[in-house]
Amino acid sequence: MMTIKLLLTFAGLLVTAGCSQGEGHTDACEGPCCDEACDPCANGACDDDDLALGWEPPVLLWWGSSAEEAPACPVEAPQVFFEGFSGLSTRQSCPSCACGPSACEMPRVEVYNENMCNVYEVPDPEIFSFPVPEDWDGTCVTHPPIEAGTYMSIHFSRTVATPCAPIAGPEAVVAEHAWEMQARACHAPAAPGTSGRPGRGMPVPEGFEKCVSRPEAEAPECPAAYPERRAFFTGTEGALGCAPCACGEPLGANCRARIYWHSEPECADQGMLMTTGLDHEPCLGWSGPSWVDFTSLRGTWKNNEPGICTATGGQPTGELSGRDPMTFCCAPAR
Repeated sequence: MMTIKLLLTFAGLLVTAGCSQGEGHTDACEGPCCDEACDPCANGACDDDDLALGWEPPVLLWWGSSAEEAPACPVEAPQVFFEGFSGLSTRQSCPSCACGPSACEMPRVEVYNENMCNVYEVPDPEIFSFPVPEDWDGTCVTHPPIEAGTYMSIHFSRTVATPCAPIAGPEAVVAEHAWEMQARACHAPAAPGTSGRPGRGMPVPEGFEKCVSRPEAEAPECPAAYPERRAFFTGTEGALGCAPCACGEPLGANCRARIYWHSEPECADQGMLMTTGLDHEPCLGWSGPSWVDFTSLRGTWKNNEPGICTATGGQPTGELSGRDPMTFCCAPAR
C-alpha cells in the first residue's frame, strides 16, 4: 500500500512541474503537457491585452474589388460586423455657360417745379410725372401738357446698358462617385463570459484575414501581432455640384441717345434736343418759371452699341470624402 501511494505522489509532481522544452527549459502550463512552448494567447487569453490598446477584438476580414460580389460570412464568424469601401474616385462635368445680349436702354425724364440742376439748393421739390413705357424705344410719347410757368427744370437720366442673362448649355450635369475596393468583416456571436471573437487557434477561411479594428481614420500604430493596416469607410460625405452661370457687366458699351422734348402733342413741332449717355445725365433749368409747355417726348439713338458680357460659372464644385472610417490591422497570412 505504501508503494502505491509513493507512485501516485511522484506522478503528481511530474504533472505540476511543467512541460520540458529541451535544454532544461520548462514552461508552466495548465492541462496536459504539450510538445511545444505553450501559446500565452491560446483560446483568447490575450483579449485584455488587445482591448487595453483600444483595439476591438479580432474579426475575419474579406476585401476585394468593388466589382466582385462579397462572400458570405464563414461559419466560424457568421455575423456581419462591418461593410465598407476604399479607393474613392469622383467624376464631374457641368453645362457650358454663355451670356445673352445686352441692350441700350433709353433714359427717363423728371420735371421739377424748382431748378434741380443744383439739387443742394432745394430740399423738397415737387415732381411732375412724365412716364414712358418700360421698354421705351424712343417712339413719341404724349401726355397732357405740363404747362409753362409751372416747372423750372427737366432732368434727363443716363442711358443704361442692360445686364446680360446667363444661359446654361445643353450638357447634362454629371456628379458621380465610385469605390475601387470593398470590404466585409465578420464576427461570431458572443457567448456569455467570452469575447465573441475568433481565437488564435481558430482556422482563418481562405480569402479572409484575422484583424483587429478601431472606428477611426487616424488610428495609432498597429499592434505587433497585427501589422498589416487597411482602412475602409461606410459611405461618403459632402456634395458635388456646378458653379451657377453668371454674366459680368457689359464691356465696351456705347449708348448715346438724342432726346427731343416738345410743346406740341405727337412731337409735331421741332422740339428741343438734349443728348444723354452712360456717363452723362444732363439737366435743363431756368432761373425763373419755364416759358413753354412740355407735352410730348421722343428719342433716337446716336450710338446703340450695348457691349458684350463675359460668362462665368460652369466649373465643377464641391468634394466628397469617406465617412465613418474603420481602420483594420491584420495578422500576416499563414
